Amino acid sequence: MMALAVRQAWRNGAPVFVIGECIELPCEFTQVATLDAVPLADATKPVIICSFNGGEYNNAIMQIHHDNLKLACIFHAPNSYAAAQLSREHGAISLEQAIKSGVIKGVIAIEADIPERLLVAIQSVFALDWRKTPSVQAAQIVIPTTAWVEMDGTYINCEGRAQRFKKVMNPGMPVRGLDQSGHPPHIHRSIPPGGEARPAWQLVAEIIERLGGERITEPLSGKWERLRELDAESEGVMINDL
Repeated sequence: MMALAVRQAWRNGAPVFVIGECIELPCEFTQVATLDAVPLADATKPVIICSFNGGEYNNAIMQIHHDNLKLACIFHAPNSYAAAQLSREHGAISLEQAIKSGVIKGVIAIEADIPERLLVAIQSVFALDWRKTPSVQAAQIVIPTTAWVEMDGTYINCEGRAQRFKKVMNPGMPVRGLDQSGHPPHIHRSIPPGGEARPAWQLVAEIIERLGGERITEPLSGKWERLRELDAESEGVMINDL
């Protein structure tokens, strides 16, 4: 999506500069060696697009003085923008820092890919997921969750725009996914085998309640409540405007 936005800007007359050799764009661009080679001072509305971890370019970007400069960060995974926003609000630290502190003895991985170098340092791993990730394979306890096409929900893209999506199919396991040595279960019921999976937030809410916490029936509350009212066909809303 970001590449298409760059292409649209190029079609409207904006020059495009690329630092590095591993980037392909669906438009014409000029390749340069360093950020200093980009004529930002001559631009009316310059935009710098970079990864969340800009590495060696972090200091160079911070030293740029331009009244209309905008920075667009590309995060490594879906909903990373939302995770970063919540981390700032709640004063969270990175998992790597927490593990190094020695305080963390176990982790509940909620549809999250924990790097293998960190997994080996965690004594107990409890995974909620619908994919066969390294976290799931390393976990002592695994609870299946619904895939995103099997539930209603919200995702937030790299620019901070929240959009709703709607359930398009019921969870369940096809017959060919069952044990080949046996037969489909001879039980009459209204849901398919494997259809007991629930959205991850519902499972987390039940864990919190069983540990003595408050009962949660709706994850979108407070300033996030407005996201429930979004039309899945709309353009969504910028979460910084909530």
